Order: sequence, then C-alpha cells, then structure tokens
Amino acid sequence: MQREVTLYQRSEAETLLKEFTLAQMTRHYWGEFAGSLQDLGLSSGPQFQATVDRDPLRTRLWLKPHLGTEAYLAEVERSGGRLRMHHCRGDRKGAGQAAAGHCPDGWQGIQLD
Repeated sequence: MQREVTLYQRSEAETLLKEFTLAQMTRHYWGEFAGSLQDLGLSSGPQFQATVDRDPLRTRLWLKPHLGTEAYLAEVERSGGRLRMHHCRGDRKGAGQAAAGHCPDGWQGIQLD
C-alpha cells in the first residue's frame, strides 16, 4: 500500500515539477519569474505542501507530500543569458537545503520527459 502511495505521489509531483518549469521559463521570457504557483495558474492540490522561492536569477519549487518520505525540487536558473533547469527527488529532511544549481545532499537528479 505504501509503495502504491509513493508511486502515485511521485507521478503527481513530477507532473507538477514539469509544469512549473515550463511555466516559469515562459514567465521569465515575458519579464521575471513568478512568485507563486497561483501566479502561474498551477496548484499543488491537497497532497503537497508547496513552497516557491525566487530571486532575479532563479526560482525553485519545493514539494513535500503530507504522507511519505520523499520530497521534490524543480529549479529554473538564468545563466549566461540562457535558462537552465533541473529536478531532484530525495528524503524530505533535505527539503529547502540546496546550493544553487544543485540537488540537496543525498538527493538524486531526475529526468522529466
């Protein structure tokens, strides 16, 4: 049962990470990164606690499910006139703690198609 919950949450989180990344890239093209999911027309739903951090160079979405041990990160960063993105998954204890452009210690980078 726990495995099924984790797989479902992972699928939902990865969909939201991808939508966030694409929306922030579009938003940046038109001026600056958005400061919230609502500004992007997105919602984390009731299963996640979502936090958006931003500054002029980058924006991050941290997702922590209310159940389970995994947490997630999406980051879009302006670097040398280009936008770069990366996504991570790992233990929820590491959420909110990462150097710019990197996954938190012990987390793994994930590819979203």
